[in-house]
Amino acid sequence: MEQLSFFTNSRETAIARRLMDGRDVEVGQPEDWMLTLQPNGMYACKIADHDCVLYPVKITEAQVDEALRYCYYAIGDALFGSVFVGKAVE
Repeated sequence: MEQLSFFTNSRETAIARRLMDGRDVEVGQPEDWMLTLQPNGMYACKIADHDCVLYPVKITEAQVDEALRYCYYAIGDALFGSVFVGKAVE
């Protein structure tokens, strides 16, 4: 049995609800390169084969402008903004 501690990362995977359409999206830990681009990133997912990083925001779901709901996700009571990230292609 695995021993857990205060230092264990408890956010390996989660289900985020996309505000735009209410669909569930599986999210996991962002990779190091993603955190270089979005240091506040807490989760990552694929949206139409594009890497996306979710970061915590300090607003409520009710405060999200209707035109911007496509880039916000909820996990439990926490709200997250999202940004697409990518690596340079040489």
